[in-house]
Amino acid sequence: YGGYLTQKYLFPDRGLFVTALIGGTYSSTATTVVLAKKASHGQRTGIMTASIIAATAVMYLRLIVIALLFNRTIGRDLALPFILLALAGFLLAYLYARRDSDRKKNTSVAGKNPLELGTAFVFALLFVLMIGLTQTVTSIYGVTGLKLFAFIAGFTDIDPFILSLLTGKYTVARQEILCAIVIAAGANNILKAVYALWFGGRDKTGPASLWLTILGIMTIGLGLLNMAG
Repeated sequence: YGGYLTQKYLFPDRGLFVTALIGGTYSSTATTVVLAKKASHGQRTGIMTASIIAATAVMYLRLIVIALLFNRTIGRDLALPFILLALAGFLLAYLYARRDSDRKKNTSVAGKNPLELGTAFVFALLFVLMIGLTQTVTSIYGVTGLKLFAFIAGFTDIDPFILSLLTGKYTVARQEILCAIVIAAGANNILKAVYALWFGGRDKTGPASLWLTILGIMTIGLGLLNMAG
C-alpha cells in the first residue's frame, strides 16, 4: 500500500526508471506490462530495458520484506539468494541505463487501491483459495506436487500464494516451503518475460524479455537445486 501511495501521489512526473523502482514494490508484473506497452509506441531504448529489469530486481527485495514480516526464519533464508538475484538485476539495469541518456520520459503505472473493497475481496478470495489448494496438493502429492503447484502459481498473482505458504500449516518441511516460494518467483519472471515480448514486441522489448527469462530460470534452478532438501 505504501508503494501504491508513493507511486500515485508523490511522483506525478516520475521518469521511467523511477516508475520501475516504485512499481516493483507494488507489482512488478503490472509495471512490466505498462512499460512494454509504452515501448511498443516508441523507439527501443536502453532505459526502457533497464526499467523493466529493475522492476523485477525490486520484486526480490519486496518478497524478502514480506517473508520477514510473516515468517522471520524463511525471510532470513530468502535474504541472501534474493539479494544476490536483485543485485544481478540491478547490474543489468545499470549496464543498459548507462547507454541511454533519455531518462526523463514520464509514464504512469495504473493500479487499483489495494485497500478498496473490491480489490481486498479479490485478494482475500485468492488467499483462501491458495491455502486450500496448497493444503490439498501437499497432502495428496507431497513435495513434488508442491513444487509443480508453485511453478503454476507463479503465472498468477504470486503474493496470495506466497502469503498462504508463510502463514499456513502444512505437512511439508520449512525447506520445501522455501523452495516453493523461490520457484513461484522464478515462474513469475517467465510470465513477465512473455508479457514484455507480447506487449512490446521483439524489436522493442526483446532484450528485457530475454533477461527476465534468464533470471526466471536462474531463480527456479536455485529453488530446485540449492534450496531443496
